[in-house]
Parts: sequence; structure tokens; C-alpha cells
Amino acid sequence: MLLDRIECRLDPRIKTEVEISYYIPATDARNQVRKGVLTELGEGGARLLLDEPHRVDARLLISGIDEVQNPVECDVRWIRKAATPSRSEHYYVGVSFSE
Repeated sequence: MLLDRIECRLDPRIKTEVEISYYIPATDARNQVRKGVLTELGEGGARLLLDEPHRVDARLLISGIDEVQNPVECDVRWIRKAATPSRSEHYYVGVSFSE
């Protein structure tokens, strides 16, 4: 049996399409908010669609995941270039929620 990909997640993911805002605490001032889309959400992490890639283990603060708009700390776990019909580049970014 040939496996394409091994699933390592412990929790199921729910597909969604919610606009989020985020910033990188190490480099961004609070007024330099970036935009993205939440495409999957699980208990331990999420998949985001962003305009730029971020290095693995980078810390992001994301708002828009919950109704209260509390920022959630995340760590980047993987990055993949997204196939999009537009000419601009987009990236899927997998994050795990920080404890």
C-alpha cells in the first residue's frame, strides 16, 4: 500500500471560510495588522490562507477565530503554496495553538 500522506493530527478539523486578522509579535507593531482566511479549524490548530509564507516555528497572534475576537497565540508548523486562480501568490499555513 502506497501512502501519499500520513495524518498526524489528533483532533478532527472543520472546514470553514472566515476572515481573520493577525500580526507577528516579534516584528509587527499592533497597528500593522495583516489579513487572511481561516480555512480549517480544530481543537489544537488551524489551517490559514495567507498572502505570504512564514517560517516554521514563527509565532502569530490571530484575531477572528472566536466570537469575542480574543487574540489566539499560534506557532507555524508547515507552509504550502496554494494553487489559486489569481496571479497573486497565496500560502496555506498550518498552525498549532500555543498552550
